[in-house]
Amino acid sequence: MRRKKVGLRPLREIAAELLSLPCPEGAAALSGLEETARRAAEARGRPLEVYEAALLAQAARALQGDTRAAQFLRDASGEKDAAAEQAPLTAADLALLKKVAARLERQTEE
Repeated sequence: MRRKKVGLRPLREIAAELLSLPCPEGAAALSGLEETARRAAEARGRPLEVYEAALLAQAARALQGDTRAAQFLRDASGEKDAAAEQAPLTAADLALLKKVAARLERQTEE
């Protein structure tokens, strides 16, 4: 079992916080995002973390139109696309479901 490292905040929490920051004018440049994030970190009484800086780079790319970076931020913040999460049923899944249905049908007949 993996242990949580002391002091590290979950990616989901950091991404949600970064995504909720006010977006200053010209924020598509990393420096605009970085300054906003640094002010938020200072308000929390701690420096900007490397983990946060990595998310800032993704946010800057997303603001410049990189859809994969935008999807990463969405997923990291816990807002995953429900349709993308659900994998289609395989032939093995369908065969198992048929067996279960047949077994349930036999039990109800008894």
